[in-house]
Amino acid sequence: MAHALNVLPTSYSYADSMIASRAEEAGKANCSSYMVEMAWVKEVYGVSTAEAMELLEHFLAMNPDSDGRVKAQDFWAIFGLDCSPLCKKIFHYFDFENKESVTFRQFLVGCAHLRKQPLFEGVCETAFEKCKAPGTSDISLAQLADALRSGMLPPADDGMLKLFETFDIDDDDKISRDDFVACLARFPFMIALFAGRINGEVYIEIV
Repeated sequence: MAHALNVLPTSYSYADSMIASRAEEAGKANCSSYMVEMAWVKEVYGVSTAEAMELLEHFLAMNPDSDGRVKAQDFWAIFGLDCSPLCKKIFHYFDFENKESVTFRQFLVGCAHLRKQPLFEGVCETAFEKCKAPGTSDISLAQLADALRSGMLPPADDGMLKLFETFDIDDDDKISRDDFVACLARFPFMIALFAGRINGEVYIEIV
């Protein structure tokens, strides 16, 4: 069809219409700005429609503006974090255009790119081992706060609890290995929060 019309083909798919529809349901303007060319994203990064829709829910919770863009402060607020120097560096990984805000496409592709890096799974495992206390199998709230002190100032108590709840996938008041890995698979950029604890033993280019 593109050849017959003498226009460039795109990689938009039915999943993009689902994304735009969900943005419309959420009352967002310019819903087409949320479309990401899912056929291309799936082919290059292996991201499923379900995974994209899940990330969309988190992005919508970040309070995007009328242009479908999210600022750093709103980006980190849903995790209980402020815009510390480290968080600003992580956000800049997505904001490669230096517009001080990011689109859903940048968020989705950035996450997918990090998750696809060959060292990523090993980095997650190493970070978990470095964060939990010796002889234990889980990470407590206090241990998570202590791990963050290696690279940044931990947030206030309410923010720390919010971050802990993000990692505590099964809501059992502790972060198991499965919780930790599942959370970082969903939000791979947060591995950079543990850069100080990992101490250069593994390398992922984020900050």
